Amino acid sequence: MADSGKGHEGQLYYHVLEARHLAAKDNGGTSSDPYVNVYFDNKKMMKTQIMLKNLDPKWQEKAPLVPLDPDSPINEIRFRVWDYDAFKWDEFLGEVVFKMDDIYDRVPRDHWYPLQSRKGKKDKVQGEIHVQLLYLIPGESITDTLEEFNYPLQTLMKQEKLTAFETLAKRTDEIEKPDHNGDRATHVACILNKPNCLTILLDNKADINGPTEKEGLKPIHKAATFSLACTKLLLEKGASVSSKDYNDNTPLHSAAAADNAEVLTLLLDKGADINAKNKNGDTPLHEALKNKKNKSVIKILVERGADVYLENNDKKSPAKLLTETKLVSEFNKLALMEAVGVVDENEFEPRRTLKNRVVIHGEGVNYEWKESPQFSVKPESPGQVCVIMHYADETKGAAPSELVGYMVIKSTEGKHKEQSYQQELVGFGNGSEPFFFNAEQDWHYSLVPHSKVQETSGKKFDFIVYSHAPVENHTLKPWAEQTSVKGAWKAGETAGGCKTEETFLKNPKFLLTLPKGENCEMTILLAQAKGAMDAIYKHMLQVQTHKTFVGFTFLDAKTHDIIQDDKFIMKLRNTSETYLHLTVDTQDRNQFIIVPCTHKPDEETTFELFVYSDVKLTLEPHSFA
Repeated sequence: MADSGKGHEGQLYYHVLEARHLAAKDNGGTSSDPYVNVYFDNKKMMKTQIMLKNLDPKWQEKAPLVPLDPDSPINEIRFRVWDYDAFKWDEFLGEVVFKMDDIYDRVPRDHWYPLQSRKGKKDKVQGEIHVQLLYLIPGESITDTLEEFNYPLQTLMKQEKLTAFETLAKRTDEIEKPDHNGDRATHVACILNKPNCLTILLDNKADINGPTEKEGLKPIHKAATFSLACTKLLLEKGASVSSKDYNDNTPLHSAAAADNAEVLTLLLDKGADINAKNKNGDTPLHEALKNKKNKSVIKILVERGADVYLENNDKKSPAKLLTETKLVSEFNKLALMEAVGVVDENEFEPRRTLKNRVVIHGEGVNYEWKESPQFSVKPESPGQVCVIMHYADETKGAAPSELVGYMVIKSTEGKHKEQSYQQELVGFGNGSEPFFFNAEQDWHYSLVPHSKVQETSGKKFDFIVYSHAPVENHTLKPWAEQTSVKGAWKAGETAGGCKTEETFLKNPKFLLTLPKGENCEMTILLAQAKGAMDAIYKHMLQVQTHKTFVGFTFLDAKTHDIIQDDKFIMKLRNTSETYLHLTVDTQDRNQFIIVPCTHKPDEETTFELFVYSDVKLTLEPHSFA
């Protein structure tokens, strides 16, 4: 105990609040008119208001905060209750006396105290008085909301009055009393990262699982958010990693939401369920994604096996949440993709079932699609394939689907860049959605990007390909040589119809001459006159049908017979372009006659015939002698 003779600096707060069950001294023993005098030793410091005819008075008076003079030490403070009498001496109703040496412990006192008789007298007293007392050292102040009295344990921890806290914890009967936030002292110890205070509370029988008032959070939920040390202590004392609040959140949910990587790792090491669901169906990974910047815990959760496809009650998995820009920040979105090992949010859907992944880097996507780089992919076996075009652009307000797209084209050749998409088009893709298709045996699939607006030409992009089987891929090379001729089908003259027509040989004919003794790979393409819709849809890349079916037939240059070899045979098509890939061994034959034709005689239109190859060749009009 302190020596009161030395005096104390600081301030003393005291407040007379109310009394109850006071003795009745007036009106034949039915009432009293009580008031309270407050004394520092024998010096009267204040007198409360007189409450007429009231045995349970409540005083609504401002409480004083009295500076202490170390040169005038105080030994005790006395609260003496009197009954006012206008015609005779006031009568004594009882008193409460506090030794100042006890008050200097800085513990807030806020209790009902039984009234006592004066020392050396045998006063007949009854009732209790409710007072508040608190000693403040120099520099301290009292809170506006009097939290020191309303929630003393919580407040003492916040004010770092740890000696006073320990003193109060050992003798209070309100160790579980919540503060204005609904937090018990155990919760506040965890929030403030004070394992020493938490130990004191638990040693004094505080409930290790005592919930908060509003959400039912256990101390370990608060510790998981704020304090590794308190989490360790609670687990050592028997708290469960599977504890649930009123919404079925576990401590792992709390640690994930708070980006507390150390606590998260500890809880997982102790057996916490990484995919535990709360009442909304959200897992810890859901919570991590929806709260601030949580890169570290997102990475840990994914590495430790969190299910990115586990749906909540709204049918939204963590992977699906990435499309909810109002719920998931761009930072967390990128963090999850990095942890999973993807670069585009559209990858989550195919990676569930297609285990083989290839990333093809490209640069120079062009408004003129034939000028863009092209790539060939070929799975080892038939089955499902998914293509994603990942395009990063800083253009504000423009979605990838508005800027870029691509075509998937079947090819038997798989070496050279495609010159047409009109014949073997599998489909169109864009930069916003995955494109799925079923790969067939022995086919190559050309990926042909294009820019939808001229301003995006030249930008970088990636093709991400998922498949059931390993995928061979390479860049398609341009043809080294290209030649073309123009012609027309005129009714009654050069419109002889297809090879089954008697007038077939009236069609225009062209002599193709190849280098002798080589295997010549080539693409031969026939383009009929563009229709009005072709011009409109030039850069919209749509397959346009025509009323005229066209194609071409190969003749032996010497015999003029139709070549029946399957690789020289093609179907007539009513598209703007039709083509044929073939490889020719020129050891025995290096000249061919190509006959462009329509389906029926006298169908009129113009055309252009193109031949693409890696060797020098000639293509010129031809007629039979």
